[in-house]
Amino acid sequence: MCQSSLVKLLNFLDKCNVCPGNPDSGFVEMAEAKKGQLMSKDRRNVIARVDSFSPVFCGGKLHAKTVRVSTCAVLADGNRCALCVSYRDSLRNMYHRWVKQKSLSPSKQQSTNSKTNLRWLSTPERSKRYSCLRTRLDAKAKEIKRLKEKINLIMEKNRVTLDPALDSDFKANMNEMSKKVHEEHAEDSFKRVFWDEQLKAADVKDSRQMRWHPAIIKWCLHMKFISSGGYHALRRSGLIALPSERTLRDYTTGILFLFMIATEQHLGSALSPSYAETMCT
Repeated sequence: MCQSSLVKLLNFLDKCNVCPGNPDSGFVEMAEAKKGQLMSKDRRNVIARVDSFSPVFCGGKLHAKTVRVSTCAVLADGNRCALCVSYRDSLRNMYHRWVKQKSLSPSKQQSTNSKTNLRWLSTPERSKRYSCLRTRLDAKAKEIKRLKEKINLIMEKNRVTLDPALDSDFKANMNEMSKKVHEEHAEDSFKRVFWDEQLKAADVKDSRQMRWHPAIIKWCLHMKFISSGGYHALRRSGLIALPSERTLRDYTTGILFLFMIATEQHLGSALSPSYAETMCT
């Protein structure tokens, strides 16, 4: 470096000021409450942090700490670098929100009904909110368990068990009505298939021996995909006979397996004839 360049560099440095960042006491207090770092909205990047490496001089006062953006230029032509100046508006907005949240009582901030965004809470406040949420979930789980036990007790107390004679009369009525059902509905109609399957299930002693019609399996799968809990409740009610969830799961697994084979064969034929021959064999 020649002497003239060195002189120009020294003159430039002599004209520049060290950027003091934003040493306002409120900004520093807010940043320290957030572990000394101000994060981006997605919580992935640090936008600004508390700088206590060396004191800064600003507004005729010496400050031990300042809030400096991560991309601070350090040297500035004026009082601050352009990056720290542009970030002051964001700091003001964040500070006003932080002061507003501080004015709320801790119980309101930590309440499960609080609308306060978690990123505006300090770590202890956030932990307390999580603890309150966990307590509320546990209480709801206990309430659900208590209601289930109450429902089971009511069903156990008020249920009506059919005696063998009444059960035989019920089956006889179904057999008598079968002729009318067959006359009114076509052989391939769902209503006739459903009636015949219910009659067949009533005559089977062991439900594991029942072989369900494909239309019934398809209908039950549709119901289960819409609401698994609803299907479970309908089956356990005993109003109608339905395939077990294990049976439906076996059919679902078989359908997925056949779909995977068909997909591999299709992709194999599209990739190379030799691969397709391997998959087909």
